[in-house]
This record gives sequence, structure tokens and C-alpha cells, in this order.
Amino acid sequence: MSIDTMNFKNSNKKGHLILNFFHVFIFSILLFTNYLQAIEESQIPPTLLEWKDWVLDDVKDRECPIEYQSGQPQCSWFNTISVSTDSQKVNFDMNVTLYRDKTEVELPYSHLNWVESVLVDNKKAVVLQRDSEPMVILSKGQHHISGSIPRNSNLKYLQLPTNIALVELYKDNQKIISPKIDNQSKLWLEQKASSGEEKGTLVVSIYRKVIDAHPLRMQTYLHFRVSGKMRWVALDGVVLDGFLPTAIKSSLTSTITTDKKLKIELKAGEWIATIDSYNPNNLSTLQKPKHKFIYANEEIWTLQTNPNYRTIKIEGVMSIDPSQTTLPKKWKRLPSYLVKDSDTFNIKELYKSIKQQPKNEFNLRRDLWLDFDGGGYTISDKIESKISQIRRLEATNLLDLASVSINNKPTLITTIAQSSQKGVELRAKNSNIEASSRYSGDITNPPANGWNEKFKSIYTTLNLPPAWGLFATFGSDNKTNAWVDK
Repeated sequence: MSIDTMNFKNSNKKGHLILNFFHVFIFSILLFTNYLQAIEESQIPPTLLEWKDWVLDDVKDRECPIEYQSGQPQCSWFNTISVSTDSQKVNFDMNVTLYRDKTEVELPYSHLNWVESVLVDNKKAVVLQRDSEPMVILSKGQHHISGSIPRNSNLKYLQLPTNIALVELYKDNQKIISPKIDNQSKLWLEQKASSGEEKGTLVVSIYRKVIDAHPLRMQTYLHFRVSGKMRWVALDGVVLDGFLPTAIKSSLTSTITTDKKLKIELKAGEWIATIDSYNPNNLSTLQKPKHKFIYANEEIWTLQTNPNYRTIKIEGVMSIDPSQTTLPKKWKRLPSYLVKDSDTFNIKELYKSIKQQPKNEFNLRRDLWLDFDGGGYTISDKIESKISQIRRLEATNLLDLASVSINNKPTLITTIAQSSQKGVELRAKNSNIEASSRYSGDITNPPANGWNEKFKSIYTTLNLPPAWGLFATFGSDNKTNAWVDK
């Protein structure tokens, strides 16, 4: 084949590739502008059909209807939601049509209680949390969703998904005509007639944080949801018995009265107030204070420990998962406990911090035996240890640890991952340790220590074979029988 023929064929191949790329480029422009003008599959040239899936791979919303006013794809469409309520719980039942896989679907929820018994297409569903709101992730298609929310006397409204338009409300099996839904998608469960004398509503949630220190401190967090006219209210139970308030933080005008009530001027909206307090005594038990005001939630206490002070354990109350609560966001990283009226919050001290514990103490007596040929030392160590907590004793790389016994019991020598140093675990407060090892380095400079601990005292005896003698020693605190010391 001649060179001219090869060049001609190569040119044809390049031209064909360029033409295919041009077709795909034009096809991509047509498909990516489907929000302006969709094209039917029959309008796609046959040579480009095989590229359709590749071009559309990144267009996740291509099947979603376009909302007329915003011009944006709307991938989830809610049909009518039915809400029924009684004295025990609130049930919801709704249908949704999804046009995209892995779509996040909001669920109705209450700020007081988490959703329960959620079913999707009559199967148990996994409920996830996004910004303290419940949601499920569903595939493309039509789905039926149902669930319930426990109800108490303080539950005033239900927060609905923002895209729901048609809502049916049933109270004790009686349909409510024209249920009240505000511009924040809140469905009000109590339909009250408006009047000039209406005082409005007040919902207050209370949370507490125990701060372990000396003295013991506590922070009370109050979340207000207020409607109606501006007014003064007094709340009791915000400070525990025996605690002294030190500070109050709120954007509303507020004060602590002499009988430890919070007096605060309320106005419509959502507000927060925090009260700091402390108890000068050394406490081991705490109890929820008695109060007349009805708070919206069962009390949840969190615990902020202080490792530099001590290690404690909480008993007498039930530990709960903070992610399933309406705790303040910063408090959800702390251990949380449900505290009821009859519960006692017991603080059990396990031990003081390391800074307050006695220091570890090690004393070493060592015998060095020089080989006949001067090749190294056989070392016999006797170590007396007093420790305040479990720790590990390791030999450095200078010593080849051969055997260890603790309190006359042979002990297994181990190494930790990614470390070649051999050692043993010390679990008793007082231990007598006997260890044998080898040193093969410079015999004129044997190790004085060779362990990963600092010793309070070290006594070393050097044993030499026949025909060997000690000329001089350096660094010893006492006089030796070396030649220069005689």
C-alpha cells in the first residue's frame, strides 16, 4: 500500500470522527434545552439514538414536569393529605408522585414528638433526619405514605410539607370544614374562632445541661412559641432547688424573681432564653423541680463532663438518643437522659482526673552479665511499680525482651499494631516485675534504662566473666570498684 493511500484513509477516519462528534454535540444541545422545547425520540436521527443515554446521564430532572411560574422542574407532587387526630395521636395519610429516583420526601412532623410507624406502600420505612425534620428517600413512581405522631395537650399544630395544597382534617372522626393552614404550612389542630379577647397561645419547651465541675453548674434552655398580644408571664421550675441563678440571656425583657421564677415579656414569634445557675455544695444527686406551669415536652437533660476534673457515671435515669429529640443543635453531641418527675439523677464518681491522681512510680534493680566473648549483655531486671490506672510497660528498641513475669506469674509479651516495641499490660496497682532481655550494642555503653518509663531509682550490678576487668565508669552516683576508683 502506498503512503498516499494510507494518508487518504487516515483522513477519512478523522473526518468521520469529527462528523460524529459534531452530530453528538448538536444532539446534546437539543436535549439539554428540553426545558425550552422538548424533542420526541422520533425526531432524533437514527445514527444518534445510541448516544441518547450517554447524553442524558447528567440530566437527572429530565422527566420532571416544569412549574409554570418558576420555570423550574418539580420532581415531587403531593396529592391530598388526610390528617386525623384524637386524644392519643395524630395520624397522617398521603400520596406522592415522584419523577426522579432517590428523591427526598418531607413528612408531616411536630416539634414535640418524633414521627412513628411510618409505612411506605404498606412496608416499614427508614425515616431520616434533615435539619431536625423527618424525611424518607424514595424511588421514582407513585407511593402511599402513612404514619403517626404521639399527641399531648400541648400539641397545637402539625408542620406539613411545603408543596401540599389539598388537606383534609378529621377530629374524632368528624371532618373539619376549611382547616386552618398558615403561610408557613402549619396545620392548626385546634380551630378556634377569632375574637378581640383572644389571648393567643404559648408553647414552651425546656431542656437542661448539667456541667460537671466544682461547683456543679447547670444551664436551662427555654424555647418559646408565642402568638397573640404582648404580655408578661412568670414560669416556675426553671432553676433547680438549691441552685443559685447567675445569668440570664434572652432578646426579650426578662428577670429572675426572688422565688426563682422567670418573669419574661412575650410577643408573637419564636424566642429563646437561657438561665445559668450553680450549686455551691458537693452534690451526687439531682431531681427535677416541681412546677405548676405545663411545659410542652418531657424534660431531657444533657451532660457536659470535664475530663480534667473527674470521670463520672450517670445512674437512675434513662439514656436516650439525642438525634431523635428536639434538643438544641449544639447539645445533640452530648449524652442525653430522659428525666421524669419521680427520677433521681445520680452522679457516681469513678475516679479523679490524672492531674489529681498520684503519679506513677517505678524503681529498677538491674543485673548485667557480659558474654565471655564480649558480644553483648544478658540483662535481668527487677521492677517495682505503683500505678494509678491501667497502663502498658514497653521495652525500647535497645533491648530484645525475652521473658516477663508479674507477681511471680509468667506474662504474655505483646506488640501493638504499627509498633515493633515489645511490652506487657500492667493492671494491678502494685506489681513486682521480673524481666530478662538481651543487649547487643556497644558493650562500653550499656543502657541505663531501656524502658519507656522514667524510674525513680536505678541500681545496676555489672557481672564480668573471667579475664575481664572494669577500667572506669562514668555517670554513676556512687563509687565503684573500677580500676580508676581504687
